[in-house]
Amino acid sequence: MNAKRKRVITIEVDEDLAARLEAAGETVPGFLDRQLRRYVPPMADPDASRRWAEENRDALEAHERFIERYGVFSEAMSKFR
Repeated sequence: MNAKRKRVITIEVDEDLAARLEAAGETVPGFLDRQLRRYVPPMADPDASRRWAEENRDALEAHERFIERYGVFSEAMSKFR
């Protein structure tokens, strides 16, 4: 559980969707909180992009090595040579 302050809001949710969530052992507030954290960009967090780059450094470096070795798929079609 996140220790940050929570804001109480009221929403309407389709009954069938809420029932399916609850049948799966899930709560509507918990589900919505996780999905919002996943899909809402961290606009108010100036360090978010730096942290993301650090967390994904290995993948970014591997991608750069791949491009250096094989080029990009559209390189042959490029008009900017």
